[in-house]
Amino acid sequence: MPVLPFTNIDDTFTFGLMCLTEKIDTYSSRGSGWEFYRVEKVFIEVTQFMPSTGAGHIPLSADLSAKKGVVNPQNKDNECFRWAILSALHPVSQNAERISKYQQYYDTLNFKDIEFPVQADEIVLQRFERQNPSIALCISEWKGKLSPVYVTDKEIAEGRQMIDLLLISDEEK
Repeated sequence: MPVLPFTNIDDTFTFGLMCLTEKIDTYSSRGSGWEFYRVEKVFIEVTQFMPSTGAGHIPLSADLSAKKGVVNPQNKDNECFRWAILSALHPVSQNAERISKYQQYYDTLNFKDIEFPVQADEIVLQRFERQNPSIALCISEWKGKLSPVYVTDKEIAEGRQMIDLLLISDEEK
């Protein structure tokens, strides 16, 4: 369970405790006759958080290409995030991967204080959403199946256009 700068530690601890209690209750209710006595150790692993970034164009893997539902802008800069959002906001029927189809919209969104390549970091993505109040984001990774990376809170997303983005990396080719 990741703990980020804005994560409420008390809520995270309470959630972990509830999960543990639920597992104990499930085990006890199976009729084993065993009872939970005490916790002897708690192990907390701390690692440096390195959020994924969307940078330049990466060709899609064969399984993703076959799905025909992913627009993969062929940018040569580090602004993949911008081009992906613009392609979602302004769909085209032919050659959707070409950046030239979206250049006319380049300055239509507010990217103030957002550094490219954009990290899939909660703080940065929430800043983008605050600066662009008509947009809500749902970002997933593909590792044989979709795994959510970031999803706008339901209350914030209401009334906004939801943009689904797929974060791919070189190792997923």
